[in-house]
Amino acid sequence: MFDVVVVGLGPNGLSVLSELNKHSLNVIGLDKGEICNHIKKYPKDMIFFSTAEKLTLDEFPMGSGDGSNPSLKDACDYYESFANRNNFEVLTSSKVEKISGNDNDFVLHLSEGRSICSKKIVLTTGIYSNPNHLNLEGENESNISHYYSGSENLGDKNVLVVGAGNSAVEAAIDLSENNKVVLVFRKEGLDRKKIKSWIYPKFMDLVNLGKIEVINNSSLTSLANSEAAIRTEKFAEVLFHPGSSRKIPKPKKIISKSNLKFDYCFLLTGYKPDKKFLIEGCGLNLEGELEIPKHNSQNYETTVKGVYVAGALVEGMNSHRVFIENGRLHGSPIAKDIYEKLKN
Repeated sequence: MFDVVVVGLGPNGLSVLSELNKHSLNVIGLDKGEICNHIKKYPKDMIFFSTAEKLTLDEFPMGSGDGSNPSLKDACDYYESFANRNNFEVLTSSKVEKISGNDNDFVLHLSEGRSICSKKIVLTTGIYSNPNHLNLEGENESNISHYYSGSENLGDKNVLVVGAGNSAVEAAIDLSENNKVVLVFRKEGLDRKKIKSWIYPKFMDLVNLGKIEVINNSSLTSLANSEAAIRTEKFAEVLFHPGSSRKIPKPKKIISKSNLKFDYCFLLTGYKPDKKFLIEGCGLNLEGELEIPKHNSQNYETTVKGVYVAGALVEGMNSHRVFIENGRLHGSPIAKDIYEKLKN
C-alpha cells in the first residue's frame, strides 16, 4: 500500500513526485512509456522558448547553464537526471487501465493483470498521447502521423500538414526548407492567439515567397492511397452599390473538391484528454466542451475523493494554457493537501 501513486512521468508528474517526497510520503510514479515520454516526441532539434530557469525543478542547471534557451536533449537529460538524483521509485511501461476502490483504499489495475494499492492518486497523464483523429479512410497508413518529430529524414518530398495551431505552423516552417509543403485547415484564417508571436511573421514570409501553400476553409474527406481528398467551402463575393434600394442578397456558398498527392502527411489537429479512461476508468466528471475534470481549484482534488489532477489535465481541451513553467507549480498544493489529510 503506497501513500500516493502519481500516474504520468512528464515534467509535471516529476514535480508532483518531488513535492510529495518532501513530506516523506511513500510514493511511486507510473508511466505507460518512459520518463518524459511525450516530450521525447517533439522535434529533435527543438529549442524551448522558455528559459532553463522556468523549466527546472531544483537548483541544478539545465543545459549549459549560460542562460541560453535549452534544447530538447538538454531538457530530457535534465529530467531523467532529476529523477535519478532524487531516487524516485518509478515503474515505466506500466499502463493504468482503470482505478477501483475508494479514498485511502484504491487499487490501480495495470496492463498484463498487475495491480498497485494506494491511499491517494495524482493523475498527470496530460493529453499528448491521445490525438484528435479525423476518422478518415487511410488515416492509419504508415506515411501518416499525428506527431511531428522533425524533418531530418525528409527531403524533396510532397508533404501535407493539417492543422491551424502552433504545432502545424512550426512543422510547416521546418519542412519547407527542403520539401514542398501544403498546409490545410478548416477556418478562414489562423488563430493568432494559438501561434507564438515570433513564429507567425516567419510563417507569412514563407507563404508570400511561395515556400508554403495554404488551403483554408477546407476539410479532408479521405487520405487513402497517399491522396488527400479536399473539400473547400467559400462564399462568393456579394456586390452591393451604396445608395441602392435593393436588399443585400445572401452570399452564395461555393463548394469545390480537389485531390492532392502526398509522400507524407502530418495530422497536427490537436490532442485531448483520454475521455474513456478518465470517465470509465477513474470515475471523474468532465465539464463542458473543454472536457475539464471537475476539481477544486485550490488543491486540485477531483469529485472522486482522494484523486487529484495536475498539469495539462487541469485545463482539459484548453491545454495550451498549461506549460511546464506553470504546470510544475501544481505539485506543491497537492502535496500539502495530501500530507495534511494523511496525517489526520
